[in-house]
Amino acid sequence: MPGYGRRYVAKEIRTEMIANIDDAKTAIIDQRRDAIVAADTKSTQNLADIQSCYGGVFHGRQGERWPTNNGLPIIPWLQIVSRDLPFRLPPFDKLEMVAFFIDPNTWEPDFGEPDHHPIVVREYSLLDDLHPLARPKELSGHPYYSLTWNVVSDHPSLSHFYESFDNTVYDAMCDSVEQLGLDNHTGIKIGGWPSLVQRDYDLLMTESYVMQIDMTENYMYGDSGVAYVDREKDGRWSVDFDCC
Repeated sequence: MPGYGRRYVAKEIRTEMIANIDDAKTAIIDQRRDAIVAADTKSTQNLADIQSCYGGVFHGRQGERWPTNNGLPIIPWLQIVSRDLPFRLPPFDKLEMVAFFIDPNTWEPDFGEPDHHPIVVREYSLLDDLHPLARPKELSGHPYYSLTWNVVSDHPSLSHFYESFDNTVYDAMCDSVEQLGLDNHTGIKIGGWPSLVQRDYDLLMTESYVMQIDMTENYMYGDSGVAYVDREKDGRWSVDFDCC
């Protein structure tokens, strides 16, 4: 798919502020990228179905156990099944499923490969040998939400243009970006532009950036919290939390 661009490349620095609405629209449109955004539906889980979801019972290989931290089971944060996606961005072009688990009492920055860690990520290259994992009895709540995925046109957060637009134009765009279809989409989102809270794109948009995970009913952090997820070329995952 065109337009999803993996790497943030800074535009030529302007010597003058953008002082009219039409030029501001063009500046935002020029940075458009395709992204994949999840829509969630609270539903009853059919354990035989392997699908994108959060909460509920996740799937794994025969013999795999539910991951724990400090002796307690961690919650089923997000399961992405690549065949559900309208198109595949790395690493989902080579993986059939990725499952994220998290300790709800941590903002630990790194995912852990072992099964005893505040954040655990599991990758699967095949779906055929996956089975429902036995959900620990200690886990209560965490209702099941199935996910569907939609392609959207995604634009940088307007704050990215704060120093490029003059004050009058910036204020006008604050009131109109959504109506103009130039908004930055929030939620669980693969690719596109991350939704900024307090960080900026110079820190977030690297070759390793994969997606953002917004707050869900099952896992909330801070005020307007967003988790930015990266995967290095060597397969190491990491997450960077930000909130108001």
